[in-house]
Amino acid sequence: MSQPSERAPGGASEARAPKANGAQRRAVLSALFTVFVVAGLGVGAYWYFIGQYRVTTDDAYVQGNVVQVTPQVAGTVVSIAADNTDLVERGQVLVRLDEIRVVGGD
Repeated sequence: MSQPSERAPGGASEARAPKANGAQRRAVLSALFTVFVVAGLGVGAYWYFIGQYRVTTDDAYVQGNVVQVTPQVAGTVVSIAADNTDLVERGQVLVRLDEIRVVGGD
């Protein structure tokens, strides 16, 4: 009832071939697992040290008040005492005008 095992050329039996193939498969899967673990650790480290502090958007709106600043007299601007996004108080000088060319006023 049992059949004699057939020998492959070189003296190795066919029963040993799957073991060698299994070892090779295990090595490849271990290498892939290691690559994925290292890649995951790399992505996690990037997020932890850099990514969590970085905010990007394609469509952002800032809610705030926009106030039109208009002069009471016409003239040439010689200096600007405030910059974009600076907090200014009521009565604070924002621009200086050329005193010689001031037109209007009393």
